[in-house]
Amino acid sequence: MRSVGNYAGYGPHVTKSPDGRIWFLPKDGVSVIDAHHLLFNKQPPPVHIEQVTTDRKSYWQNLFGDASSSRPKLPSLVRDLEIDYTALGLAAPEKVLFRYKLEGVDRDWHDAGNRRQAFYTNLPPGKYRFRVIACNDSGVWNDAGDALDFSIALAYYQTYWFRLSCFAAFIALLWAVYRMRVHQLQEQEKKFREVIETLPALAFVADPKGNRTFLNRGWLEYSGLSSEQASGLGWR
Repeated sequence: MRSVGNYAGYGPHVTKSPDGRIWFLPKDGVSVIDAHHLLFNKQPPPVHIEQVTTDRKSYWQNLFGDASSSRPKLPSLVRDLEIDYTALGLAAPEKVLFRYKLEGVDRDWHDAGNRRQAFYTNLPPGKYRFRVIACNDSGVWNDAGDALDFSIALAYYQTYWFRLSCFAAFIALLWAVYRMRVHQLQEQEKKFREVIETLPALAFVADPKGNRTFLNRGWLEYSGLSSEQASGLGWR
């Protein structure tokens, strides 16, 4: 046998025999491990989602398995999202490995190693499903894992009613600008007619077809016609 350690001055406490067995020699007995016949762990680890934290504030917890079955409703404008999860592995907890996926965001699974947190930033509003699976120290995966549905609320300026309000306000503004412009043109035309009326010269206004739409007082007095008789194409 080959000594591989000492036990507090009491001589070799761990030895390895040529057949691969490892012998432990504590003060009160002898223990042996056969490296060629280690048990294979066939039991997949149970997976459990524990907590959802957004912007350093916890919005949902299931640390003891007593959380409500309703989906967490997170506030709008979430910047930093952290989801904590775990899996039971009594034999070798450090060898439990994880994979996670946020449906609608991740196309493939993320290999998280033995890390027990998932991080996301600046998620848009909507409904999501987070899934996590794990394997034990023998590489047996729990493909069912655990899942959590949650939603992120819309900001006020992302809601339909706000967009409809903005559209209605824009239409009202256009209508107000149009009415103001029409009023300005009417006022300009009124001032123009007043100026034309006071001119001593003969003046009239005609449309592109030659119809007279306005004749000043001097023109009517000179022609001796009324405005109805002089308007249109009937008089040259």
